Amino acid sequence: FRGTSGSVTWSDETIGLNGCAGYAQARAFVSVEVETDNVITWVTLWGAPFSLG
Repeated sequence: FRGTSGSVTWSDETIGLNGCAGYAQARAFVSVEVETDNVITWVTLWGAPFSLG
């Protein structure tokens, strides 16, 4: 992204889960490199947990 804002979207992804005998939960994340005139750093953005079963 360039400028002061951006967004990330995804849909219709398949998650495989083998050997789970009960409740399972997951969450999506995206890792972003942020670069300004003064600093370069990484930010990780976490989505809300969701049920897998």
